[in-house]
Amino acid sequence: MTAFIRWEVLLTADIVTGIILARLVMRLNIPAVISRYLPVSPLPPSTTAALSMSLVSPKAGAAIIADSYNHGTISSSAAALSILALPFPPFLTRRFIPLVTFASSSASLAGLMFSLSLLTRSAVRFLLTLSILRHRSSSTSPASSFILPAKISSPPLIREILRSLPHAWLMSALTYLLLPPLERWTASYFTGNFLPLSGWTAAVSSIGSTRSALILAGSSMRTGALSVTQAYFALILGSGLGTVIRIFRQDAGYYFGLFPPSFAAKLLIMNAAAIIPLVGVNLIFAGLALSLWP
Repeated sequence: MTAFIRWEVLLTADIVTGIILARLVMRLNIPAVISRYLPVSPLPPSTTAALSMSLVSPKAGAAIIADSYNHGTISSSAAALSILALPFPPFLTRRFIPLVTFASSSASLAGLMFSLSLLTRSAVRFLLTLSILRHRSSSTSPASSFILPAKISSPPLIREILRSLPHAWLMSALTYLLLPPLERWTASYFTGNFLPLSGWTAAVSSIGSTRSALILAGSSMRTGALSVTQAYFALILGSGLGTVIRIFRQDAGYYFGLFPPSFAAKLLIMNAAAIIPLVGVNLIFAGLALSLWP
């Protein structure tokens, strides 16, 4: 119960902080200011501002998109694509170097291959999303169509926060209660002859903790229980499943707190649909490597 309360408190803090930051950014007209320095960019100004804010906090960037969407200054498709693009800038600037350093030191070549695969997967999704967004926005002038915050009738801040929290709490409670059994059920089906037991152990660990999985994989490689390609496949398999599960566990409550329920559900489906094919491609390459160099 204590862990659940802490989960809900952290979610509430994230939503309140995001809404306040988004309101401040829009009041200061930061999207329009940024657009003046990027006159050739076909991206909507709120998307550019959200991508910039995501370097500090992806959730704050999502709140900016939510504020623009709720006020009608960005279309639903542009808002959804903008949300999909937000995770990559902070991953590249803040997470990748620590990840590749730890992965290489813990699991040598398998860890390096794993971290580069995650970077490639994230970069491909970011570039594809940005390409679609630029193509859809190129027919209009985002800067000229952007409505200044001063001309928008915004609900009082407290009312907006109180309206957002119930949906977030409900969805967060559902994911908190339902996803752990799903994770255990998924892990129970990890079996097969193409990986030894230590490989499946690393894969299961990778669902919940990348660092623990890298340590387990590295230890198994040093004792000869796993080859490089076996460790790499195990890490990619567990990480792929964990990524899909975390979309619902970590993002569901926040999306339902910022967006209307129907649009939040659409975001979750689009997020999963955007990452599952890339996870599949990762697994195919890892499987090919395993079959060629067992």
